[in-house]
Amino acid sequence: MMGATGTMERERHLDVYRAVALLGVMAYHLAGWAWQSIVFPAMGVIFAVAGSLVARSLERAPAFDVIAQGLRRLLPPLWLLGAVVVPAMLWRGWDADGDTVPVPWDELVYWIVPVLDPPASAWAAGATEPLWYVRAYLWFVVLSPVLMWAFRRWPVPTVLAPIAVIVLSAAGPLELDAWGTPGDGLLDFATFGACWLLGFAYRSGGLRRLHLAIAATLAAAGMAAGLGWALTQAAPEFGNDLYKIPVAQALWSVGAVLLLMRWSPRPDGVDRVPLLGRLVDFMTARVVTLYLWHGIAIVLAVGLCADLGVPALGAVALLAAALTVLATVLFGWAEDVAAGRPVRLLPGLVHTTSVSRRPAWSRGVAAVFSRFGVAVLVALLITSWAAIPATSPDEPPERTWTVGAYLAPWDQQRGLASLQVASDVLTSVSPVWYTPTDAGGLTRNQESETDDVRDQAWALGLEVIPSISNFRDDQWDGALVHELVADPRRRAGHVQAIVDTVHANSWDGIDVDYEALAPQDYEAFGVFLHELADALHDQGRRLTAALPAATTDDPPGLARLYELAGAAVDEVRVMAYDHAWAGSEPGPIAPVGWVDDVVRFAVRHIPEDRVILGLAAHGYDWGAAGDDGARSVMFADAMAVAERHDSVVQWDTDAQVPWFTYPGAQNEHAVWFEDAPSLAAKLDVATEHDLGGVFVWRLGGEDPTLWRVLGTGRQP
Repeated sequence: MMGATGTMERERHLDVYRAVALLGVMAYHLAGWAWQSIVFPAMGVIFAVAGSLVARSLERAPAFDVIAQGLRRLLPPLWLLGAVVVPAMLWRGWDADGDTVPVPWDELVYWIVPVLDPPASAWAAGATEPLWYVRAYLWFVVLSPVLMWAFRRWPVPTVLAPIAVIVLSAAGPLELDAWGTPGDGLLDFATFGACWLLGFAYRSGGLRRLHLAIAATLAAAGMAAGLGWALTQAAPEFGNDLYKIPVAQALWSVGAVLLLMRWSPRPDGVDRVPLLGRLVDFMTARVVTLYLWHGIAIVLAVGLCADLGVPALGAVALLAAALTVLATVLFGWAEDVAAGRPVRLLPGLVHTTSVSRRPAWSRGVAAVFSRFGVAVLVALLITSWAAIPATSPDEPPERTWTVGAYLAPWDQQRGLASLQVASDVLTSVSPVWYTPTDAGGLTRNQESETDDVRDQAWALGLEVIPSISNFRDDQWDGALVHELVADPRRRAGHVQAIVDTVHANSWDGIDVDYEALAPQDYEAFGVFLHELADALHDQGRRLTAALPAATTDDPPGLARLYELAGAAVDEVRVMAYDHAWAGSEPGPIAPVGWVDDVVRFAVRHIPEDRVILGLAAHGYDWGAAGDDGARSVMFADAMAVAERHDSVVQWDTDAQVPWFTYPGAQNEHAVWFEDAPSLAAKLDVATEHDLGGVFVWRLGGEDPTLWRVLGTGRQP
């Protein structure tokens, strides 16, 4: 993102490339649309430009001086960010997934020397997520002398080596995921390493000697390979986010970068438009500050717009841009200090006739990045590793595996009987008790005992997390949810009503099961979940949300809803059932192949440890309800029907579910349902993808051997 020196002349087109790429990164972090990663591979361009500038410095200065100067441009702005963010995280309480956890004191040194990602609490994750680039850039700079040595001797193999590493990682022989945090760093290094080295090739003149037609052909091949990988290897549908598919990202980026760096246009038109040229100058002078602070600006803008009742993306974008510029005014001086330049508030945008003197403390910065200063930084890093106890790499933090189950009020007694049997396996129970009112309050949906359920569950050591659903008048009322979440005041009232109910009854949390939402309500619903989660977490309680299963972003925006929910709630309960439902043709309720596709889509948009896979304990008897569709049956009901009619239960080997038919008074009935073996196949999917747990819909009449399967299939 930055060059190794600030005094050397620059190629104007590189400044333009980097400015456009930085705007692309900001836009992606704001909207998160998958197509943005295809239209312009921003991160690949940023690494290529930085690689070119570092290569130029290596031609003119000793390797140590180049490394020290690169760190000098990078670290002071990071230290200033840390001076603001780290105390804020400590003051608020270090949290992960809504729970307070010990402060990782041994890792805070990475805010000083980011050889690994600087640590952040869950509260600040959205603002600090882009810091992976800081770690990646540091390693690229430090290793550039070695990379330059290899590139000068074996240029083509050196450029291709990172591509080979990432392909081997995706294909299986090289399992970087098993290396933990260092593996993540190596993955980023391999993803963008070829782009960095193409910057070397540009600087050496190798790209200029390559015929444009050949460069275009190679670029097209790389980009086609990237898209081909995304379409055939990493995901089943077009429109995937290449930033989340490393091999596709690497190939697409290296193709685009090869073409851009070989083209090397003369962007004279940029400077003919005064404001546009000044904007490029401003972004060049404040590139580090813009990158470091734009994430915080976006988080603040989303919250402020939600509070003001204008959550539209355009309003958020304008406010985020204004806050980002404000951050450069407040904190951008660190780049001037680091570079030894006179301090300017808005360099490039506002021209001053007088030039201030270099700040006195620039000598101190120069001393820090002298040979002695760099040695002190290295010593500090080593001392922190040796002196502060750290978690053993052989003992990773334990992840909690949750098993929840819903309790239906219309079958509560049978459900309570199952609760006693399942208590050794379950961690929570969610009685379906509440429905929102038009005014935003909560009402009981059926008259059933609550105290007895609560007392039994707590006696068994289970959390009680009642469920609120918008099912009323025999249908899912999406219009009701729109009225409750679209208006900020009504949304705030609804949040308060839920929190008051949880507090008054001492529930351990609440589950939100709002279905049949209109796509235009997804953003507002995400804001609602965020506000409700904050309010519940302040009281030490949990929030779960049930979301529909999907294998693609259909309806459009569902992936965004997944992301919003995954960032807010403690558990996203993905309802991976009713593939065939009461109103469809007879078929499997949850075929295992479809469930696997559902999970693959979910974990691309939700942290895997927050994805809780829904397991259906029910089925449907098609023909039992006449022309109205099918009748819902539990395992016990289905087996009773099969026994009464002497039906032979079949096994669908593709879907891995049981089914049977029996003659009715007017037509043949088909019954598809779930038993312990079919649910075991789905449990394997959850285990394979390292999900946070499973939940069962619902207690009462399920296959009694299910609990033995869940008890042995996965343990924390």
